[in-house]
Amino acid sequence: MFGRGLELKANIDYSDIDRWFSPMLGEPTRAGPTVNEEESLTISAVFRAVDLLASHLAMLPLPVFRQTGPASKERDLLHPLHQVLNIEPNDDMSAMAWKRATHANTLLYNNGYTEIQRLSSLDGSQVKLWPITSRLVTPRRDDATGAVVYEIRIPGKDVRTIPAANMLHFSGLGLDGLMGVPLIAKMARENLGLALAIERYASAFFGNNTQLGVVLSAPGTMSKPVVQANMEAWNSAHGGADRAFKTTMMQGGIKVEKVGAQNDHAELIEVQRWSIRDVSRWFNVPPFMLSELGESANLSNVEQQALHYTKWSLTPWVVTYQQELNRKLIPRRDWGKITIEFILEGILRGDVASRTAYYTVMRETGMTPNQILALENFNSAGPVGDIHMASQQMTTMEALATQATTNSQPPTTSAQRALAMNGGGQPEPDDNNNPDDETVEASPADAPDANGMAKLRSQIADAHKPLVASVLVRMWRIEIKAASRKVKSQKGGENVLADWAESFYPDHMARFRDALIPPMEALGGAIRATLPDTILDVKWEGFMGMQTKNATEAATAMSRGLLESGRLDWDVVEQAGSNAECYVDGLRKGAVACCGRN
Repeated sequence: MFGRGLELKANIDYSDIDRWFSPMLGEPTRAGPTVNEEESLTISAVFRAVDLLASHLAMLPLPVFRQTGPASKERDLLHPLHQVLNIEPNDDMSAMAWKRATHANTLLYNNGYTEIQRLSSLDGSQVKLWPITSRLVTPRRDDATGAVVYEIRIPGKDVRTIPAANMLHFSGLGLDGLMGVPLIAKMARENLGLALAIERYASAFFGNNTQLGVVLSAPGTMSKPVVQANMEAWNSAHGGADRAFKTTMMQGGIKVEKVGAQNDHAELIEVQRWSIRDVSRWFNVPPFMLSELGESANLSNVEQQALHYTKWSLTPWVVTYQQELNRKLIPRRDWGKITIEFILEGILRGDVASRTAYYTVMRETGMTPNQILALENFNSAGPVGDIHMASQQMTTMEALATQATTNSQPPTTSAQRALAMNGGGQPEPDDNNNPDDETVEASPADAPDANGMAKLRSQIADAHKPLVASVLVRMWRIEIKAASRKVKSQKGGENVLADWAESFYPDHMARFRDALIPPMEALGGAIRATLPDTILDVKWEGFMGMQTKNATEAATAMSRGLLESGRLDWDVVEQAGSNAECYVDGLRKGAVACCGRN
């Protein structure tokens, strides 16, 4: 395998390390500094923006999907492209490294390139992907055929021409549809040159103790060597921030006259903040992600800005990559059958409360428990977790269809007529004791099987236990860390932990209860949906409030007792499993009793 990898690289000229690191000459900007793609990375905001966008795109899963029906698809983990796109695109790098390097080039040059090396296979799906530094590639149209080709120019080697079918070309905004407009070398060159000039000015400014300069004056005249010697002696003694405020003895009647820094020259921090915002505009990255909060970002809206970044900054690149990958890697005969798609759900995840509310709604509108568990990276609940439920008492869609068919037929017996008059409930006793009525059986939708519902409630409870356990682990670890810090401080004498608990737990219990509310309410909502709609909302809210309160008090009482006795090393994960099972099963049984069901 290693020898074959070397042979493959030799065939496509990937052994020349100069193609990666040889800097490209740029033109001086009006501000003075020369700007090119490599030099721009010395600007911290540019490096951060490129690293963020490239890393976020690279970290997204990129599975291959196979269509299984008109509106359904499944991951094809055995497809050869799945291994290439998610594990190893070539012999030298991981999928993360390939995607990050390719997108970094795409961001800096507004054009990113990856050569497709097609191996022998019947369907053309056996490939290796090799990223190429963008400055080495020039797209053009062949003079003879008019087809798009790509020329690779490596110093000291012959020019290689690659057909468009074997080159992945990811481009940003362009005017001809073929190549993105050069971002650093053309569009943003002057702005980034100014940012570099600001960096160099600030270095010189503080390197000279924030002084614009001094004037050394002496009576009479001095020879040029003497003047130069005095200037060098002064700069050697006082140049740089680490030599500030040192004493100097001046001889020969030399006097020092300082020229103080002006206020506008001292506003370097504000100027640098402006350059960060300018970079954020060029790369379409929110300033707060470049560590510049400013006045528009605070803790209340940062999450919304992060979602805005995903939707408007990252998603356009995701679509660009998906379309190019599907166009070049999937055979035309398989278009519509096999697709390559990024998975954005992981980066779009909100907090526990918002995710719980979302899953509750989606559960009632068709999402299965297994789909929800997969999004949270939990194990499947088994075949029962693939059952789609409807909002009417969480019955199955198939049962609703059966009920609709039954209700569409006119009643023929007294029992059926009674069933219709009661709105689909249980038929009232028939005093006439018609023999025909004894053979009539209610459909599953009309009379849900009690054992079946009990089993479903048990499975719902099992699916929610990991959510409750995760909250217990997180809150208990907060308690252990707080207690450990108190012990290390060794303040308070023998009753240090008891005194600490008296002041810590009142506020902590409120935080504990707030953390337990989302998973407990999600569980309660799912359990309630399996029960008859006979309980008032006020009574149910009181029941749920009591369940959460009891779980909070039990959990904190157990942990407080352990910590006050000096047990700082107890296994919170193991304890959380058993406690979560107790709280979840208690809620399940209490809900059934609350609704009057056995």
